[in-house]
Parts: sequence; C-alpha cells; structure tokens
Amino acid sequence: MSHKCKDFLIEISASGLVNWTGEEDENCIANPYLVLALNLLDITIDPVNLYDRFFSNTKCGRGDVYLYQNHHKVPSYFAIDMYRGLTDQLDVIQIAIRAETNSSQVKVALRGFIDTVENQFCYEESSISSRVNELIDLNSYPKEIEESGYKQHICEVKGC
Repeated sequence: MSHKCKDFLIEISASGLVNWTGEEDENCIANPYLVLALNLLDITIDPVNLYDRFFSNTKCGRGDVYLYQNHHKVPSYFAIDMYRGLTDQLDVIQIAIRAETNSSQVKVALRGFIDTVENQFCYEESSISSRVNELIDLNSYPKEIEESGYKQHICEVKGC
C-alpha cells in the first residue's frame, strides 16, 4: 500500500529559484518547474521577486518566513524561509509545501525542480512532515534564531 505524499521540504541555494538567460543580473526567469508546482497549488508567486527580495533586502543574520496559501475549501501551502545565516556562503533557503490537492502532479514538478537546481541540500517528501508543520505553524512565531538572536517572524501573504 502506498502513502500519498503531500508534504515536501526543499533546501537549496536561493539562486535555484531562477534560471539564467544571460550574463546580467536581470537576465533571469522563474524556474519553470517551480512555476508549474505553484500553478498546480493554485498559488500565485513570482520566484524572481523572491530571488530579488532575498538578495536585495535580506541582511546576514536576518530573514523571515513568507507563507502563501490558496484559499480553497482544502488549502495548500507554500512557505519559504529567507533567513540568511551569519556564515552561510551558499545562500541556503528552505521551502515547505503542503499539497492537499494535485499532490502527485506537484511531486513530479518538484522532482523536476530539484533536478535543475545546482546547489541542492535537501529534498524530502512524506505524507505528513513535522518540519513542514513547524515551518507553517503561525503560532510558533516569533522564533529566536540562536546564532544571531534575530526574532524571526512569519508573514502570511494575502492575495495568492
């Protein structure tokens, strides 16, 4: 008997959110596999904007979690932890996805996504993940990040 995977946890370099089309900073597009997964979740986010936010607006020792959800009867979630570690030279971010619908298709899209990312550190899929629960739990914030003392917040993004 197979269990339906609906929780996914991914750790990658933030540069994996985009694919480069040229040598200039602005010559990038959203990773098409990530866009496909987001479309299947019915969550509208521009990964290029997330990339820009991380590299332009997030200082070392800071960074919050952004939580997006569709607003269907059975919601799905996309959360991205944009904390930049004090000694992190690879710009590692964490993405949590809970796919209540289309989970098999989301799984295929996310496998394609992780396979196109140069710096991949973690890919987990499960029926229920305590790590995904922890990341999307609004009641567990603010969290103090031990290495920097930063009080990390979760920002529930409306209008997805």
